[in-house]
Amino acid sequence: MVSPLPVLPAHTSLVEAIKVLERTEDGVVACLSPGQPAKVLTRAHCSELLMASLQGFPIAQTLVDAARSVDIELDKALAARQALEQINQDMDSLIGVYQGPKLVGFIGREQWSYLVLEPETPPSEPDPFEDPESLLDPLTGLPDHRAYRLHLEMRSFEHCELNIPAVLALIEIDWLEGLVLQHSPEQEQACIRNITATLQKQLREQDTLFALEPGKWALLMSGVSPAVGRGISQRLVESVWTSNLPNHGSPLARASISIGLAPPANDADSTESDADEALEQSIMGGGNQVRLIGERLV
Repeated sequence: MVSPLPVLPAHTSLVEAIKVLERTEDGVVACLSPGQPAKVLTRAHCSELLMASLQGFPIAQTLVDAARSVDIELDKALAARQALEQINQDMDSLIGVYQGPKLVGFIGREQWSYLVLEPETPPSEPDPFEDPESLLDPLTGLPDHRAYRLHLEMRSFEHCELNIPAVLALIEIDWLEGLVLQHSPEQEQACIRNITATLQKQLREQDTLFALEPGKWALLMSGVSPAVGRGISQRLVESVWTSNLPNHGSPLARASISIGLAPPANDADSTESDADEALEQSIMGGGNQVRLIGERLV
């Protein structure tokens, strides 16, 4: 029902608290200030804060201001049925679970629903926060599309709240259909792994590459302007071209990539849509090139 909670100083920034929250099993960060009521920050609350921020509402910048105070205190030894009976009139209560004077866990809205429903079977899909390896692409070993969405939303939040620059690049193999049709599955997979390795060699330490699907990647570049991101992306295009990997579905019989770039927009979906539009422009321009959203096709 409950799990130990990581404790962060009250003055921790909201962005740093969310980063810790992403690594916790239950998605909870506890903030304990001496002499003050216990506060917790839940994953659901973070989603609410993010939506409020994107809608233009001011939000707290520190953990102690953003976290929510515990409404009800229960002893860890208390049976779940007694807990149900105690708060069945208030489904929105945040319950702190204590072992003596120490806050060791909580029961929030999602956990409360779980107790009410009492499911007999576990979820069909693994919880990515309990099993980080479930967020890895089996072909390339890169973080997969689910990890990509989590990181993209975080970068969008940091850009909107802290004005931290970033650039999203969507990358795709040119003539991918030809690669699939004119090569064996083993050759296709080898080409994708080789391109992945080529891309990784060109990345900075703060960049993160994701595998979205076979032959398509996403790259999140932190702390850079679109112009710098374009230069990095151009090096990626050139590195794949000079690797001379075979793709007999291409008129040039060698593998190449197209890249679409976009800076953060108002939300993650808009950013992804802009980068996808730029990628389409790159492909329409003949491939083996980089396009930044808003650039005019020659």
